[in-house]
Amino acid sequence: LREHQFEIIVPGQISVLEQIWSMESADIIVVAHGAALVNLVFAPVESQVLELVTKLHTSGLSIASCMRQPYRNLSAVPENPTDQDITVSIEDLKVALSKMLPSG
Repeated sequence: LREHQFEIIVPGQISVLEQIWSMESADIIVVAHGAALVNLVFAPVESQVLELVTKLHTSGLSIASCMRQPYRNLSAVPENPTDQDITVSIEDLKVALSKMLPSG
């Protein structure tokens, strides 16, 4: 993500106001499934959403749909059943981002 100049945000480590400011200017939002999805309400309609989901979760599609934001999801694998850490395929992530990033 850094090679494409994504800003890495950890919502639990910044204030609510900083979370809102981050969303207001986001072109593409890559987010792991969880409570941080509620921040999509502060993102512009044009913001594209890529949600990282496991087979154990429902998606944030309903929030993105309500906000009329373009939505994709990418399968993730939990590190273990009781852990919130997930793993995604770097190649799958690159493919998903290539469909979202402006070309050239």
